[in-house]
Amino acid sequence: MPASASDACKGFAVVASEVKNLADQTAKVTEEVGAQVQDIQSARETAASSIEVVGKTIIEIDEVANSIPAGVEEQSAATLEIARNVE
Repeated sequence: MPASASDACKGFAVVASEVKNLADQTAKVTEEVGAQVQDIQSARETAASSIEVVGKTIIEIDEVANSIPAGVEEQSAATLEIARNVE
């Protein structure tokens, strides 16, 4: 029986070592996943800020584009007035 008790202890030591290795790997992967989640959250915040800036820029461009026809109309009226005064 001493031989089988010794074999059982060796087997337990092997299993315990494998469990420790798996726990270490799990901890490492958990840290990596946590870092990736933080990177994704940071990228999401950056993207959201960029989208907000783009949205504001589009609104500004729209306002300028909407004012162009009025400016063209005023310029045409002024040109007509100048033409009348020249004649």
